[in-house]
Amino acid sequence: MSRKITFLTVSLVCLCLFGLFLQTEAKYKKGNIKFDKQKATFIDKFAYMVGTGTYKIRYKFDRAIDPTDLRDRNQNDGSGNKRKNLNVQIATFLDEHWEDVEAIGDYCKAVDEGLHKQNNNISVPMDGTWSEYFEESLNQYVRSHVWLFLAHDCEAASGGLLRAGRLPKVKYEIFWTNSDGSQFS
Repeated sequence: MSRKITFLTVSLVCLCLFGLFLQTEAKYKKGNIKFDKQKATFIDKFAYMVGTGTYKIRYKFDRAIDPTDLRDRNQNDGSGNKRKNLNVQIATFLDEHWEDVEAIGDYCKAVDEGLHKQNNNISVPMDGTWSEYFEESLNQYVRSHVWLFLAHDCEAASGGLLRAGRLPKVKYEIFWTNSDGSQFS
């Protein structure tokens, strides 16, 4: 009987330690986006406490983009080199502006009207590999805020360069961390 109790106790302690080992340091989410008629997709929200929190995100296309997918096969990157990347953007919104975004009913129009706090281009390789992580800090001075994150191609920076229907799904991974290093939102 005592052997069973000892084994059970040791197993329970090991399970608890393993659970602590697996705890993450940041909130994590991954997903897929298909920019069709909708040029923007809500990713998620995260509550940042007072201080400086961060997020980092990366994208990749779910397949390599063939040069024949481009509207102009000779298209270059602006400096005369063959295009190797397309841009996908990330926009951040404060909770106090989100009601206005929803009232407009069109995420791209909300970006155009400047309701976002940040809007950044992320260069995504056309070969189907992951982009570099884009990392940004968000500062809270007075009170905690919920920030909302939106992936978009509102300017058709990627879709506009490709023939109709040729923009593949976009995969993403995003991590959020509060100023104290926690992932609690």
